[in-house]
Amino acid sequence: MHPVHVSVSNLEYFKDKNKIELSIKIFEDDFRLLFFHLNEVEVDLRTESNYNRYKELIKAYFETHFILEANNENALKLTIVNWKINDDAIWFNLAINVNQEVKYLKITNKMLLDLYFDQKNLLILKTEGKEVGYQFDYKITEKEINLK
Repeated sequence: MHPVHVSVSNLEYFKDKNKIELSIKIFEDDFRLLFFHLNEVEVDLRTESNYNRYKELIKAYFETHFILEANNENALKLTIVNWKINDDAIWFNLAINVNQEVKYLKITNKMLLDLYFDQKNLLILKTEGKEVGYQFDYKITEKEINLK
């Protein structure tokens, strides 16, 4: 176990492609503990053949704990592209297609808050050459961002 409870997300909006790319880094031991805590399931993501076995479970978690809403409309659909384990962390790569220009984004990030009260979720938002950082925690789980 490690003393710091943090996740890092990189969200990049490609206006010309009507696409958002999202990568989420979570410590592997936190992720395994989370899924055991919530679902009583031992999740082994180091075995590639387990990809299909856990994909829907992971997607369901992200859909309820990392929510993107564009232009005051319904939540955007997240698609898991893949995941990679790097040392002690898992990088999840997701894609989100949008059908119109995103002018306003509401982000809800509650990842791992059902496991750790001191959890910090950092987000770097990149759009049109600008990068802005945000922090989510137990008290602040939502950010409303004007992209114009």
